Amino acid sequence: KKLVKSLIFLSTMLTGCKPHSDLRGRVQALLDRELPLGSTPQRALEVLDSSRVKHSAYLKDANRIITANYGESYRFFLVSSSVYVTLYFDSNDRLLRAKVEEIGSGP
Repeated sequence: KKLVKSLIFLSTMLTGCKPHSDLRGRVQALLDRELPLGSTPQRALEVLDSSRVKHSAYLKDANRIITANYGESYRFFLVSSSVYVTLYFDSNDRLLRAKVEEIGSGP
């Protein structure tokens, strides 16, 4: 039994596979906790910067959004998925909605 687990782990490491994580859920929980509705774009950028996440600037002239990429949550050979966030702001620069998506790619 221990040998089987070791072989599965080793094959996963050698093939570049990454087990599915709950990154989407963790990101949603972080945003719910740190970025309530009504937050400013400046606060959103502070939260993203403190999480060391790749993100856009506040795109005020382009639909009042901030986009972010929290990175890969899953990989199995050529198939992977990543977690993306889009933050939508109103005309008063207050957070209206935070959309968290896990988007897959591959053949």
